[in-house]
Amino acid sequence: MPLVAPPPLETPRFVVRPLVADDLAGLMAVNGDEAVTRHLPYATWKSMDDARAWLSRMEGIQATGTAIQFVIADRADGKPVGTCLIFRHDEGSARAELGYVLGRAHWGQGAMQEALSALLDCAFTQLGIRRIEAEVDPRNGASCRVLGRLGFTREGLLRQRWVADGVAYDVESWGLLADDWRANRARPDPHVVDTESKLAALFGEVNANSVRKEVDHIPPVYRAMIEASPFVILATSNAKGIDISPRGDPSGFVVVEDERTLLIPERRGNNRVDTLRNLLADSRLGLLFLIPGVGETLRVAGRARFTTDPGLRERFRMEGRPPKGVLHVKVEKAYFQCARALQRSRLWEAVIERNPAVPTAGAILAALADPGFDPEQYDRDLPERQRGSLY
Repeated sequence: MPLVAPPPLETPRFVVRPLVADDLAGLMAVNGDEAVTRHLPYATWKSMDDARAWLSRMEGIQATGTAIQFVIADRADGKPVGTCLIFRHDEGSARAELGYVLGRAHWGQGAMQEALSALLDCAFTQLGIRRIEAEVDPRNGASCRVLGRLGFTREGLLRQRWVADGVAYDVESWGLLADDWRANRARPDPHVVDTESKLAALFGEVNANSVRKEVDHIPPVYRAMIEASPFVILATSNAKGIDISPRGDPSGFVVVEDERTLLIPERRGNNRVDTLRNLLADSRLGLLFLIPGVGETLRVAGRARFTTDPGLRERFRMEGRPPKGVLHVKVEKAYFQCARALQRSRLWEAVIERNPAVPTAGAILAALADPGFDPEQYDRDLPERQRGSLY
C-alpha cells in the first residue's frame, strides 16, 4: 500500500503535519539560511521560485506513494519552524528513510527530538514501517546527537555518498528498528530520577539552614548583597521554552525600592528582547546576583512587569541616556546560595585574561553567519562599537 499521510501529530510545543503550499513563505527563512543547509545535500533557496520548485518535486515524489513531507509548525502561532520527511519507502521490506531540517531560531532547544519522536511513533505504529534509516553529514554533530537520543544506531560510514557543489563527501548511516523503538519506550531508564522519593533517597533531608534562609521579602542582609552586585542573571519562560539573560552595570544598579520591590533598568542590547517577550506571557522571573570576590550568591524569585514610566527611567540615567524602560519586580522569595559552586569553580581566583580556547564573538558569528563574514575585522571593531553602545 502507498503511504498515506496521518492526521496532524501534536507535541507539547509543535504540530507535525503534511506540507501545504502556504507553508513556503515561512520555510523560506529555514531553507534560505546557508547555516541551516550547509550540511544538507541540496542547495540553499535563493528565492520563492526555488521554494516552489522544491514543492513541485515533493508533490511528485509523494504522488508515488513512497514519501510524506511534513512541516513542523509552532503550536502557538502555526508558523513553520522546520520540516521532516519519510521517504524512499519500500513496502516489501517495510523500510523507509528519514530526513529533517530545523530553522536556526529553534536550535539547541530539543525541538527536533520532540517533533521526530512523534513522527517515529506514528511511522512504527500507524504506517507499518519496520526499519527507518537516516544519512547524516558527520560534521553535523547536532544532527548525530538527535539520532542518538532517539535510539538510532550508527551503522557505518558511506564514502562519497553525497555530492554538493560538485564535491563528493562521506555520510554516516544510522538505523532504528520498530522493535528497538518499542523496547526503548517500554523500558524505563533505571538511572533516571523521576520521583520525589528518589530525590530524597539520593540527597537526604534538607539542611535546616537552607530552609531558614528563605524569606518572602528583602531583609537588610539581602539588600546589602543586591547593592554590592554589579551583575545579575535573569531567567524567564513561556510556552516555547526558557531564557536566561545577563544584566550588568555599576554595583547597586538594581534598586531595592522596598522590602518587596526591586527595580532593574533595561538598557539597549541586541533587540531580541527575549526576557521581555517572555514576561508578556508569563510574569514569573528568577534572579541570580553575583558579587566579585564573594562566594555566596543571592537568588530572588517573583513577578515582573516592564514599564516606560519617565520618572523611573530618569532615575537610571547613565552617561546621559535613560534606559529603554524599567523592570518592576514584586519579590515572592529570596534566599542566598552557599559558596560551594564558586569555590569549586575558583571563578574569582581566575586570571582575568581571555582563555584562548574560548572562541571570540567574531569566530562564533563566523561559524553561524553567511560566507564572507570577516571575524577578525569584527573582533577588531567590537571594543569601539561596544563603547559607543553601552547605554
